[in-house]
Amino acid sequence: RYETCSYAHGELCEMCGKYCLNPLDSEQRKKHERECIAVHEKEMEIAFSIQRSKEKTCGICFDIVWEKDGREQRFGILPNCNHCFCLECIRTWRQAKHFDNKMIRACPECRVCSDFVCPSSFWVDNSEEKEKLISKYKNALSEKDCKYFNKVRLFCSDEFFIKNTKFRAMEVVHSEINASIDIA
Repeated sequence: RYETCSYAHGELCEMCGKYCLNPLDSEQRKKHERECIAVHEKEMEIAFSIQRSKEKTCGICFDIVWEKDGREQRFGILPNCNHCFCLECIRTWRQAKHFDNKMIRACPECRVCSDFVCPSSFWVDNSEEKEKLISKYKNALSEKDCKYFNKVRLFCSDEFFIKNTKFRAMEVVHSEINASIDIA
C-alpha cells in the first residue's frame, strides 16, 4: 500500500522516533536533524542537572534538597560561594533579626558575603553554569519593580539589577546607599 499511495509519507527520524522526514527534501531533513539534536542536547543537560542535584544536602537543615516536597525542592544559590542550601533555609537564615546585616548576608558555612540568593531547581557547581543562572535571574528581576525603591528619597536601596519604573535612568552608587541603610 505504501508504494501505491499518491501522498508523500514521512520517513522515520532515528532521534525522535517520528515519521516526519520528507524523502524528497534534503533541506527539511537537515533542519529536522538539527532541531532533534538541539532537543536531545537540552534533555541531556537536564538529565545531568538532575543527577548532579539528587544527592545534595542542605548545609542548614541537612535534608536532601531533591527529596523535599513541591516548591521546597529548590536550591538557594549564593553567588560568591559553592555551599549548598535549600532556598527556604537560606532565606530564613537571611531574615534572622538577632544577627547584624553583614552576618546574615554571609554564607552560614564559610561566611563569604553574597548580596542576594538565586533560586534554582537544580544545583549548579561549575562557574560557567552559575554565571549563566545568575545572569538569567538578574534579567528576570530587571522586569520587576524593586520593593525597596523609595520614591520620596529617589533611590533604590537594593541591588542594581532591579527595575525602578519611574526613575530608571537615574544612576545610584549602591555601596554608599547600602552602607547608610540597614536592609535584610
